[in-house]
Amino acid sequence: MSRINHADVPSVVHGVMLTLTGNKKTAKEAQRTAARAVKRATQALSRRAPRRRSRRGGLLVALAAAVVGAGAVLAWRAMVPPGEPGPAKRPEEPVLPPVPPVP
Repeated sequence: MSRINHADVPSVVHGVMLTLTGNKKTAKEAQRTAARAVKRATQALSRRAPRRRSRRGGLLVALAAAVVGAGAVLAWRAMVPPGEPGPAKRPEEPVLPPVPPVP
């Protein structure tokens, strides 16, 4: 409805009033004005709204993002050495600080 030219509406109403009062010449002119207004309104309403992206395009973008994410995870896993890191080993004998020699 926002695409209809509201400026044509008063002239159409005026033409209807002239038709009712009996002024044939002005009534015919108002009829032509009304026909033009209807034609313009029909054309304005038949124009397509701007196309939005298709769902297929959004699906492809999501699929590409998933592939890039999986590739990043696999690359990171390839850089990390395999296996779990073990706990730190305890030395079997306690390490004593060095003792200076006795003279």
